[in-house]
Amino acid sequence: SSGINAEWPLRPGSLYLRLVAENLKDSVNFKWDTVTALKVNNLSLHSPEAISRHLARANPEAGLYGSNFLQQAEVDHWIWFGLNKFGHGDFNSSIRYCDEVLAQNSYMVGSNLSLADLSVYSGLMSNHSFNVVLSKGLCGKNLTRWCDHISKLPAVEISVADMPKITRGSDRKTEGKKGGKEEGGKFAELPGAKMGEVVVRFPPEASGYLHIGHAKAALLNQYYQQSFKGKLVMRFDDTNPAKENTEFENIILEDVKLLNIDYDIFSFTSNHFPAMLEYAEEMIKKGLAYVDDTDPAVMKEEREKRKKYRLRLCVDTTA
Repeated sequence: SSGINAEWPLRPGSLYLRLVAENLKDSVNFKWDTVTALKVNNLSLHSPEAISRHLARANPEAGLYGSNFLQQAEVDHWIWFGLNKFGHGDFNSSIRYCDEVLAQNSYMVGSNLSLADLSVYSGLMSNHSFNVVLSKGLCGKNLTRWCDHISKLPAVEISVADMPKITRGSDRKTEGKKGGKEEGGKFAELPGAKMGEVVVRFPPEASGYLHIGHAKAALLNQYYQQSFKGKLVMRFDDTNPAKENTEFENIILEDVKLLNIDYDIFSFTSNHFPAMLEYAEEMIKKGLAYVDDTDPAVMKEEREKRKKYRLRLCVDTTA
């Protein structure tokens, strides 16, 4: 008897165990539940890895755990890989690795379907970036061939169709409303964005620790970086020396690494000060900008009265 939790966002383990259960449907009593567990006599297993290994070993005729010790070791590797290595930070290198492995093979291990294929497939299908890359034909011909084959297997088709609607990306637009209000968490489209030309940036200020909003912004930017094969700029916004601290810089970089953020360019805003000053001077000379030396109290009063700066029309364009 097994119960599997499958709440959004779709966890690789949920789809993985559903696939395992469908391939062993004659031996497994499966149902959706709020807790992931396999009950065997007085024992309860809760991790997808432990549950799948137990079921495969208890049903050797299905061949899901390899035909010898070497293949079982390989299957163990791919179970872990599929459930853990398709996060944002490892995404590109992981799909390249899979494509290379499948260059001479129809399956991840041996010549038959195994837990390795089910785990890797689940990890890939649970990553929205992969669905984008796959639809654009950018994940490698070997991996594309393998995905097409696995997707058409009857057990896979049944399992995917049986996933709770809230977990299926294709249903999120119609199921994403609650109480008359649309739920958040969706990725906005980028009209006109071209593959390989999108540049995004994450510019924290080294004046404190990162919070959940920083993490969301960083991961959102990396999503577009990876989806469009673009570049992510990591730039410290060091424009307020009174508040900034080198210690915070080091801590932020450690947090970024922990989030698996893989940036392409690293810089400080201060690196661009000479260019910014040059542009500012050029704009002043052309009468497109001016330096406001108004007293702060007077500036506030004039702003509230929407009064123009007294020298705005007297900028010297010949200096």
